[in-house]
Amino acid sequence: MTISNVETITGGTGADTITLGAAASGATIALGAGADSLTLAAGGNTLTLGADIETVTGGTGADLITLTAGQTSGTIDLGAGTDSVTLFNAANTLTISNAETITGNSAVDNIILGAAISGAAVSLGTGVDSLTLANGANTITATNVETITGGTGAEGDVVGAGAAGDGLDV
Repeated sequence: MTISNVETITGGTGADTITLGAAASGATIALGAGADSLTLAAGGNTLTLGADIETVTGGTGADLITLTAGQTSGTIDLGAGTDSVTLFNAANTLTISNAETITGNSAVDNIILGAAISGAAVSLGTGVDSLTLANGANTITATNVETITGGTGAEGDVVGAGAAGDGLDV
């Protein structure tokens, strides 16, 4: 279903597949139970998303995504543009691709980069967090990440600041 020009979208208990027909700003989307997917419109989208969207696919603009609940699984691929994901202050386990800024909070975050990225900034907050880099060359600035694991391929610069006991395996 393609939807345009709405501020709130609430799904049901089935598998919802929603495509935004126009870029949305300030919209809140929660799709309920089921294997749900959301495809963003081309252009910049500024959205607040619930924990119940298993797959988010971005368009060509600069997308700003804020999560309102902890994510136990899921995939966010924001596509082209200078994109940002802000995680909710609860445990999060996600695969994120094509987000140039990823910001966590005080809970435990386990983030897997689904695609190699250059020039990204990842700050996962004060929890005991982990970041797994995608296969290929990654060049990121990582802060507040206690464990970083590299993928296959030549890693670029991984620069960060954290606490004693942090681990880096590239």
